[in-house]
Amino acid sequence: MRFSISDLITRLTGTPPGLNTINAAASALGEALGDRRILLIVDDAWRGQDLSPLMQGGPNTTRLVTTRNDYVLPPSAVRQRVDALRGDEALTLLAAPDYR
Repeated sequence: MRFSISDLITRLTGTPPGLNTINAAASALGEALGDRRILLIVDDAWRGQDLSPLMQGGPNTTRLVTTRNDYVLPPSAVRQRVDALRGDEALTLLAAPDYR
């Protein structure tokens, strides 16, 4: 499922933010996250400028970011390298009864 920053703010606050700039959206997202304990998953980040707005605010928010480009991550990020599944591994995982 894909969400825009505006979608995330709406889900957190119940009100569409109606923001016009990415900076305003990033700030509003940080406020909406507040002090809540949330896991925010950002999948397949390609550019730092796309990730940056999702990194603001929310001191108790943990962000899990997947990327193929290490330079996208902030310098303070804890990195955990994970290799891609081989074809046979992916088929085994998808065919597992617990996966469905």
